[in-house]
Amino acid sequence: MPTRATLFPVKLSLAGSGGQAARGKTNPSTCAPRENSRRLYLSVRSKFLVAFAIATLWTALSTWLSGGWLRDLAAVTNWPFALIAIGFIAYVPGFMNAFLIATLLLDRKPPLRPVALARAF
Repeated sequence: MPTRATLFPVKLSLAGSGGQAARGKTNPSTCAPRENSRRLYLSVRSKFLVAFAIATLWTALSTWLSGGWLRDLAAVTNWPFALIAIGFIAYVPGFMNAFLIATLLLDRKPPLRPVALARAF
């Protein structure tokens, strides 16, 4: 039967509990190395605006490229139905996907730290 120490090998201490982290004593071998990054820093607002601009440009390109599809559907039905149908089938999901991809690419993720694996059985 696994014990608590084998399942949870890392002991966490809160900042006010008198642990080593609270006293400023940490083990440098367990800390992740800091990376001297010279990448351009963007604030959250700037990242949002850049992602919004990319998604808007993507939607504009999609709208321009789908002109034939829009005209063909409008010829069979009518223009308001064609705009609403294609808008909710293609333009809105395309905008959302472009915005999501842009925000993921602009996000600076922290480096992964190795995790000790415990035996399940």
